[in-house]
Amino acid sequence: MSSSNGNGTVTGIEQALGFDKHPYEQDGPSEGKLITLPIVNHTFSLAYLYDTVIAKLIRIPIKVLLTLSYYIVHGPITLRRKYNVSRKRINIPSRERGRKIKVDAYLPTNLFKSNKPLPVHVNWHGSGFVLDCFGADGDFCAYLANKMQCIVLDADYRKSPEHPFPACIHDGEDVMNSIFSSKSNSVFNKQLPPLDLQRVSVGGASAGANIALVMGVIFGGKKICAVATIAPPTDFRPSARPKLAPQPNHPRALPRKVTLFFDRCYLIPNMDRANPTLSPVTCNMQKGQLDCKLVYIAAGKGDTLHNDGYNLIESLKRQGHQNAVFCGVPGEGHGFEKAIGKGEQKQKALAVFDDIVKLIKATWQESTPADSTLKVKL
Repeated sequence: MSSSNGNGTVTGIEQALGFDKHPYEQDGPSEGKLITLPIVNHTFSLAYLYDTVIAKLIRIPIKVLLTLSYYIVHGPITLRRKYNVSRKRINIPSRERGRKIKVDAYLPTNLFKSNKPLPVHVNWHGSGFVLDCFGADGDFCAYLANKMQCIVLDADYRKSPEHPFPACIHDGEDVMNSIFSSKSNSVFNKQLPPLDLQRVSVGGASAGANIALVMGVIFGGKKICAVATIAPPTDFRPSARPKLAPQPNHPRALPRKVTLFFDRCYLIPNMDRANPTLSPVTCNMQKGQLDCKLVYIAAGKGDTLHNDGYNLIESLKRQGHQNAVFCGVPGEGHGFEKAIGKGEQKQKALAVFDDIVKLIKATWQESTPADSTLKVKL
């Protein structure tokens, strides 16, 4: 898949939507730089100013805590001692000249100088598409790198309301294109062991899970072998009813006021919300969208995003997908995978992590583990 380069090349998102050429060129030659589904920024207004100020204020304490965590709780010494994993910061060129995308590479220390091509898993953090939570998945990424003996790339992306849809999708696509061009003179090729491009998987939680699924929509099974996510929003189409969880009134469910704020920041009024690069529940496998060997979604049964994940998996099954798996985690709300301590919630999170490891590794061997082998019963 090629990224837009100003010469009319059809990009990944456009291919997913069925464009034969760039939409700006339908009626004549284009002028200036072309990008996939060009971003239309929010109209400046008091409402936009209010949302921006609120977003910036919320980000301040999160940024402070994550910075301390990055260098202390999840510092190099801790990662080596706890997971035998090293971390390396890599800056990926964006399609926008002069801008970089931060990526943290997690790699088992015994493989850092490997000459053998290694599998790659790309992770995007949760954020509501608003919060600056890059680095919050350090434990998860190190855990996967250790268990799967692979390279885990934790990728950042732009946040709304300053950068609404599809800015984060552009960033995700740019990271993936950098991976798939790694045989050439790419930044990954210079700083990491060789990448096994036949064993590339993607995942994430919440907003990051949506980005991962959209990468599966864009690149399909020819490029991505597995998509494994936790609590993704998959359907932004307008609805008269609020989203409800199978186990309602959970204390860790996302408050409706919060989700409305996130949606208001991320979405432009009057946009096409049925677009599969926004709402992957509308994807069409016959067009190569989300036809990866594995599509796995886990969500707490007390999470209002539970049914988003369930509905997508059921849609894929109806379209003939042979390995679309949904896991509803009893008694858990949103963000259970961030559990701290050794309680039941932590055990459920680890069980989901282990199932993700098992299912992704199975795609490397062209096999599928029986449901009975999974720690979380489906």
